[in-house]
Amino acid sequence: MTSKEIARFIGQKTGLRKLGYCFIHMTTLREWYILRAMRRILKESASPLSALDAGFGMGQHTYYLARQPQISHVTAVEQDAELVSDFQVFLQHQGFTQVQLLAGDIQHAGIEGPYDLILCCSVMEHIEDDESLLQRFHAHLAARGTLLIYVPTSEKRVFKHLEKRIAAMTKQHGDKMPHGHVRYDQPDEIAAKLEKTGFAVQSQEISYGTFGRFAYDVVTSVQYSPFFKVLFPFYVLLVHPFVLLLMLVDLHRHNEEGNGLLIVASKPAALTY
Repeated sequence: MTSKEIARFIGQKTGLRKLGYCFIHMTTLREWYILRAMRRILKESASPLSALDAGFGMGQHTYYLARQPQISHVTAVEQDAELVSDFQVFLQHQGFTQVQLLAGDIQHAGIEGPYDLILCCSVMEHIEDDESLLQRFHAHLAARGTLLIYVPTSEKRVFKHLEKRIAAMTKQHGDKMPHGHVRYDQPDEIAAKLEKTGFAVQSQEISYGTFGRFAYDVVTSVQYSPFFKVLFPFYVLLVHPFVLLLMLVDLHRHNEEGNGLLIVASKPAALTY
């Protein structure tokens, strides 16, 4: 199952959504990197904080932020109206009144800052004019605020059958790159764009190195299987413990190269004379 198929399967069912979030965290190395970075940022920041989740998808990051005592308000933007509607029902059931959802393109949505934290995960690679979006983030980020970005940097695969399948899916959709991506920026390229916009890069972490790629391909093979619902319980019991070990190694080793990049930047305070 793809993330979109998972979202449609969950729909507005509160219990399934929580299970879905657990599933995403349990099977997605990217989420481990993002959550670790968010914990570090919140631990080092003064409260209360306002946050913007730019392109919230299924809402797992917005949900995490809304439950943190340091966060006073979260604005979350998503262009998929179905995802927005379903997530709104979930938030109402959970009693979260400090979250504002906006349906629309993050490049044009009516966001109001300043925000102390802006989160933009797996979004930039879909936007042609990413530098204009970075300029918008800079304008809506508070002085000394933090920007957390996660982007894929390549689509290298360990399992060749997945490589062929993704290539076929890309061709079928008439795209030049997989998953609707318009680019794969490298760490130095993203850092240069951030610095050009006025951000100061604080840290960079490369994810999905050798160990992470292998773990991801095992998980993806199960997700793409037409027998997913039958295979999943056996996968969890027999295979996933090994996958978790591979993910843990990737998370705690220094990857020289990989398929993903997490970058944290800040907006320096204005100089006073």
